[in-house]
Amino acid sequence: MVILDAHQRPPDLLRQVYKKYSKRDKDHFKHDAQVIDFASGLRSEHCNDFAEIKYGLEEQHVKQVFQSFLHQDDQLNCIDLEDGWHLNGTAYECKSIDGLTIVPALLPISVQKSLLSRIFHRDFSDPKHKTNVDLHYDMTRPTRWESLFDYDPTSSHLVKPKDSEVHKPLTVGQLLTKKLRWMTLGGQYDWTAKVYPNEPPPPFPEDIKKLLFGLFPQTTAEAAIVNLYSPGDTLSLHRDVSEECDQGLISVSIGCDCLFMLGLEDDNSEDATRGSEEAENKKKLTCVVMRLRSGDAVYMAGKSRFAWHGVPSIIPDTCPGELRSWPASPGDDQEGQSRYASWQNWMSNKRININVRQMKAN
Repeated sequence: MVILDAHQRPPDLLRQVYKKYSKRDKDHFKHDAQVIDFASGLRSEHCNDFAEIKYGLEEQHVKQVFQSFLHQDDQLNCIDLEDGWHLNGTAYECKSIDGLTIVPALLPISVQKSLLSRIFHRDFSDPKHKTNVDLHYDMTRPTRWESLFDYDPTSSHLVKPKDSEVHKPLTVGQLLTKKLRWMTLGGQYDWTAKVYPNEPPPPFPEDIKKLLFGLFPQTTAEAAIVNLYSPGDTLSLHRDVSEECDQGLISVSIGCDCLFMLGLEDDNSEDATRGSEEAENKKKLTCVVMRLRSGDAVYMAGKSRFAWHGVPSIIPDTCPGELRSWPASPGDDQEGQSRYASWQNWMSNKRININVRQMKAN
C-alpha cells in the first residue's frame, strides 16, 4: 500500500487548474472543451482520456439492490422504484488515470430521495456522527426519526455557541441552509490531525452499507463524509490517504451539478525527484475535469485512489425537478399535508455528496 503525507500541499500545476475553474461562471462550462459532460456522451477530444465501457453488474441484480434498500426500514414512508426503470449500463473508464470509473445516472431519483431521508431524518440524530458545526456550537440533536426539518426554520433554541462572544446563535434555517457543511458516518475522521481516532467508530448505517456494496462490491463502506454544498462553495484539492488499505473510494452525487477535477503529477525522469528547478520543469500533469450530475457515481481505485481531487464549482439551478422540493412531499403526514412544508425547495440549490471509503483491509 502507498504511504503518502496527508498534509502535503497540492502541486502548483493542479492548483492553477483548480483556480481557473473556481472563477468561471456557469455559462462558460457549457462551451469549455476541457470539461467532460458524460450526460452528452464522449466528444472526440475526450477519447484520449476516457473510454466507454459496460457497467459491470446486471440490471436484475441492481434492481434487487435498489428495491431491497427502498423497503428496508419500516420507519420510512417507503418509496417505490420508478415504474419502467432500466439500468443505463454505460460507464466510462479513464485511460489517462488508472482506476477511475464514472457511472452516470446510476442512482434513480427514488434511491436519491431515500438516501437523503435516511441521512438527515435518521443518522443526523446520532451525536456520534460529528459535523463541522460541533467544533464551535452545542447542538441539540433530534431523537431518532425526528429531524431538524421538523422544526420551523426560525427556531433558535437548538444550536447555541460555545463562546457567545465569538459566535452568534444560529437558527435551524441558518444551520441547514449554509452553516452545516459536512457530517460523518461510521469512522470519525479528525480533520485537523488527518487521522482516524483509536477508539472504535460508531457502526456505519447498515442499509446504506448494503446498498453501496451491492453496487461496488470491491469496497466495504466503513466511513463516509457527507458534504453539503451551495453555489459558491468549493472543496479544495486534497488526497484521501489516511485509510489503512487501498480499496477504492465511492462517491455519489445528489442535487445540483458540480465540476469535479482529479489529477496526478508524474515525473518524467529520475532527476525529477531531486527538487531542482530543472526537475520541476520535467514534471507532467495529468488532469481531468468532469461535470457530475445528480445520481452519478464515481469509483476511484488504482492510481486514482490516491490522486488529488476537488470541487472548484457548484453549478446553480441544476437540481433535478423531482428533487427540488425535498424534504417536502405531499401526504407525508397523517392529514395528507407535507410534514416538512416550511422547508419546501431546500434541495433546489444544494448538492449533497456522499464520499465513502473502507478504513482497513479485510
